[in-house]
Amino acid sequence: MEVSDEAGESMLNMKVPTALRDELKKQAAEQGVTLRVIVLRALKAAGFTVNDHELADRRPERSGRKKSA
Repeated sequence: MEVSDEAGESMLNMKVPTALRDELKKQAAEQGVTLRVIVLRALKAAGFTVNDHELADRRPERSGRKKSA
């Protein structure tokens, strides 16, 4: 099932090995970004079209969290 919003985005749910998920979560925490940002960066590095503005952390600003793109 695909759900789109007004920004032209769709939900993508998938199962991955638990060890991979743990690695992704660790890297996201170390970089202070979301899993979404980590995955989009990897897809961009693999040659998929990902606009730079999509790599921004969209969570509300919080102290102690790194802000990166």
